[in-house]
Amino acid sequence: MKTKEHKLASLNVIDVNFENFDEIIILLHGFGANKEDLFPLHEFIPSRKNTRWIFPDAHLEMDLGGFIGRAWFPILSSHLEHMQKFGNDFSYIKPDGLDIANQKINELIDQLNFPYSKITIGGFSQGAMLSTDVVLKREDLPNGLAILSGTLINQTEWSALAEKKSKLQFFQTHGTMDSVLPFSQAKKLEGLLREAKLTGEFVEFQGGHEIPDKVIKRFGAYLKR
Repeated sequence: MKTKEHKLASLNVIDVNFENFDEIIILLHGFGANKEDLFPLHEFIPSRKNTRWIFPDAHLEMDLGGFIGRAWFPILSSHLEHMQKFGNDFSYIKPDGLDIANQKINELIDQLNFPYSKITIGGFSQGAMLSTDVVLKREDLPNGLAILSGTLINQTEWSALAEKKSKLQFFQTHGTMDSVLPFSQAKKLEGLLREAKLTGEFVEFQGGHEIPDKVIKRFGAYLKR
């Protein structure tokens, strides 16, 4: 499959199999990573032959104390104070910069000029949060939503929006020993989606903040469905 790096809308991306395809998968990396982080997954996730994979770089550069990473939205000191007080529960926080990041992904989707119903959007960690936000806020329905080790944010708005997406089938995974984004909060997100009558699959695994082989195989099965 041919691969190239170029710009879609305002984002730098790695674009795989961009010539002959009949569906698209967009995967968003987590906080501090970049487009290279999830790129190898296209070789391991079982998918249809005519699948185009797009791995965008987040638009923000972050100095992470010795190296430069990227982020879809910043982690502010107020969020850290919240963590100290309530643990890693971000349910009712709408992060500053979420709307801008949402706009960036929507601009990328629109520039593709491809049926949204044949696009699966997903991500890992912060990328999963943004993917969920994008899917819930768009009027139309994508082919799928993949929430890999994400968490619940912006609960009030997401609850209302999810009720309009009852025909969407989601794919969600989380490690039971995740010390970054607790398993309990992932289940809380699953509960919100199911309460809104969405159907989907929740894959738990014995591990931390990661994407193990079990998830890769089940993700592939989800895509083929």
